Amino acid sequence: MLSLRLETVAERVSESMPETNRQMEELLQLASQLGEDLHTLSHRLHSSTLEGLGIVAGVGSFCKEFNSQHGTQVAFSHHNVPPSVSPEVALCLFRIVQEGLRNVQKHSGAANAKVRLEMLNGNLHLSLSDDGAGFNVKDGEARQGLGLCSMRERARLVDGRFEIHSEKENGTRIDVWTPIELKSGEIRSEPVDDAAAVSVAPASRGLG
Repeated sequence: MLSLRLETVAERVSESMPETNRQMEELLQLASQLGEDLHTLSHRLHSSTLEGLGIVAGVGSFCKEFNSQHGTQVAFSHHNVPPSVSPEVALCLFRIVQEGLRNVQKHSGAANAKVRLEMLNGNLHLSLSDDGAGFNVKDGEARQGLGLCSMRERARLVDGRFEIHSEKENGTRIDVWTPIELKSGEIRSEPVDDAAAVSVAPASRGLG
């Protein structure tokens, strides 16, 4: 997204401004390098933490790191999570936790958050809640701005179900249900209909 926006700006810069064009080209190269570095880091996080330690240890480790770096206190709990979880599913849930907690820190103003992993009705259930400002889940702009589309898409690609519950001044809760194992042929590569994959509803209280 950063590269695309830089390209759009570069196209609007007049050719009579060679120095500005040179600087724009440098920024595009830096953005490209940043993308490659992030891809490498993402692979390292997945390989070392999730494959080596498992989804529970991976999520727990991230929650502890988040606690030490930010003001929001995150309570992590888990119950009956199997030791072996499909790598695709583990990565999906790990990324949703990362994105969700970053949203809490950036947007909600919450003092506390909870992350829970558990087996529920044959599926692996992730719950992430906070006691922050909350928002109107029917507001399309809010959904885009808070990175919810990314989390929703991650869940869909592993045949998961994604729900978000929130009200202004009443916190936010994200729920994701995924299968434990996912065969390679079952991994979706194309988006599916939103109505079949996403539910939105108000919450009585984010940490309730």
